[in-house]
Amino acid sequence: MSSNKFYWLRKKSEITCIYYLCHNPSNRKYIGKTRKFQHRISSHLTMLKNKTHHTKSMKELDYDLSDWSFGFCEVFLGTLSDEELFIKEVEYWEKETNPFNKKPKRGSNRRKTNDKRRVRKNERNKQKKATANKNSV
Repeated sequence: MSSNKFYWLRKKSEITCIYYLCHNPSNRKYIGKTRKFQHRISSHLTMLKNKTHHTKSMKELDYDLSDWSFGFCEVFLGTLSDEELFIKEVEYWEKETNPFNKKPKRGSNRRKTNDKRRVRKNERNKQKKATANKNSV
């Protein structure tokens, strides 16, 4: 795959779309949604290369960039609510006969995970400050 294949995306990083990653040898697809396509594809490639992808069956594949292709199921101009984007993602996912990923669920697990991490980090910082205050007294 040429490095310039997605050159035009560098100027349009804020693309709201339903996208797919296709593993060409198996013809299986991963269906996803994003508001930042370039960043999301880059993230997928890094996870595939490092074998840290959140989808187990993709994590187990040998990384060869030429085995993968990317594309759009649908690109949205203007604004789309999270709910509308979710419904579109499910529609495309249901069309696939053997997708890599599980059926999409409402809500963003990543956002919830980040919130939990943020809360734990804040709790640790409070404990450190409390300990520092006790030691300084």
